[in-house]
Amino acid sequence: MNAFLMQSESDWNYFTVPQKHGLFNYNNNACAFPLGRVVGGSSTINWMMYVRGNRRDYDHWQALGNPGWDYHTVLRYFKKAEHYRGTRNKNTAEYHGRGGPLSVDDKRWGAPLLAGYLKAGQELGYSIIDANGPEQIGFSVADMTQVNGGRSSVAQSYLRPALDRGNLHIVSRAHVTQILFDDEKRAVGVTYEHLGKRLSEWKWDEDSVARHLYRVSQLLSTDVQLQQDTVCCSYPALMCSFNKTPCVVVTQH
Repeated sequence: MNAFLMQSESDWNYFTVPQKHGLFNYNNNACAFPLGRVVGGSSTINWMMYVRGNRRDYDHWQALGNPGWDYHTVLRYFKKAEHYRGTRNKNTAEYHGRGGPLSVDDKRWGAPLLAGYLKAGQELGYSIIDANGPEQIGFSVADMTQVNGGRSSVAQSYLRPALDRGNLHIVSRAHVTQILFDDEKRAVGVTYEHLGKRLSEWKWDEDSVARHLYRVSQLLSTDVQLQQDTVCCSYPALMCSFNKTPCVVVTQH
């Protein structure tokens, strides 16, 4: 189903720049770069494969001067977010969480070729591994962000359970252009376009802060005019879309 969502109204329809050393079988050496334009963002249109990335990348980010980005630290948050339902990775249970909002399960279906790939890897001397475990050198079957065979998107896992909360506000057909900060550089609101109008909303007190920014890169792009009293940062608001149109989701403490 996700193949039909890509390059549709649910996708921002981005493409990579032409590549000099790859994508030779694509027109203009460029391929689609799917980015969800729907509630839940890309988690609603992706292939649902759950892979956290390589632990050495996280350790490298901390070594560059970013405290708290080492793998040991971020693993706690991966586990906190996860509700692992699978049975395949029993030997790496300490790398998985239980009770979190994001459901992760075994891949339920696979072509006969999958078993052939795994067997070929073993014949070459590689182990069958958990890609979210201690090492990523080997062959594996991907974990999936699914629950009972259905998609476990950000919208399904985080937004839907919070719909009745008084501190959650969703504006459909809206597009955030700026993050507003106070004199102490704390997020106090957003500027957005809605039905042809440019609006500024959600002024929080000093103990409140907006959270979650989707599509940070757009706010950092050069074609967005920033005022002297505004700056851009990550995670002050969540942008997605509602009923296949852009929307803004904002939460407060």
